[in-house]
Amino acid sequence: MLPVFEAAGDRVGQARARLRLGQQRQLAGRHEEADRELVRALGHAVAAGAEPERAAALGAVGVSLWRGPEPVAAAVGRCRALLAEHGGGRPTVGVTLNCPLAVLLALHDRPARALAALDEAERLSAGLSYAEAKVFLPVFRATVHTLAGRRSEALRLLAAADEEAVRLGAAGMRCAIALEAGRLLLDDGRPAEAARRLAPAAGAEGLPRADAVDLTGLWARLAAASGDERTALAAADEAVAAAALTDSPLLRATAALDRARVLAALGRDTGAAAAARSAVEHFTDKGHLPGARAARSLLGELTAARTTETI
Repeated sequence: MLPVFEAAGDRVGQARARLRLGQQRQLAGRHEEADRELVRALGHAVAAGAEPERAAALGAVGVSLWRGPEPVAAAVGRCRALLAEHGGGRPTVGVTLNCPLAVLLALHDRPARALAALDEAERLSAGLSYAEAKVFLPVFRATVHTLAGRRSEALRLLAAADEEAVRLGAAGMRCAIALEAGRLLLDDGRPAEAARRLAPAAGAEGLPRADAVDLTGLWARLAAASGDERTALAAADEAVAAAALTDSPLLRATAALDRARVLAALGRDTGAAAAARSAVEHFTDKGHLPGARAARSLLGELTAARTTETI
């Protein structure tokens, strides 16, 4: 439809078409390409005075700044610049941009500023008829607490968000919540609870590539915990290969770290160390400080274990 809208000079149609193209790129994990389409969508929306399309394009740009290859420091700068340019008098824009900004700040070890951004998003959302805010705002808040190492609070927020998602019939959000909660429980050494918590995601069809990669990596870790070496190794390799098809350093890093944990659980320390080093590189490329620390911590544990064995 884009050529039709272009030929007609239909700015709103072009904004919507470019927005859809950008969202499709995001679902495939191609955030740099998505960003280009979304910036074009934004330009058309602004020219047409189309406020819903403006807000949607800006929110999507924020997601690609968070998940895509742009380093955290630069992504924070762009997010703040977009807020300054478009946020004044537009509460929906303030909500949609402050949420990814909060995660970016948390990735850079600034949890207090991240929570302040979410407080602003919550304040702005109170004046909107935005029922879904009671689901996604606690999820973003849980992500910030997770990055700050506060697992119990993150799990509490995710449980509350899941209850609200059930009430609203928001199945897609339940999948995202399940993935985050499952990972927290697995990181906390609670594999049986993690497996139960992942059930909503396990039955989902047509997952975005990022969610599919996360789910596969988590199943790999669960298989390793149960001693199913063949399944664990195959799933871990599948997650890394799928992540490599994206331009997301966060997704690549997470898949590599999951693979490192699988290999470590199976006693394959040399391969685990190599995977952990790969995770460190990807986290560092993005500027994800908590992730880089977690990968380095695992690498240190593996190095210490090898040293002990040789003494």
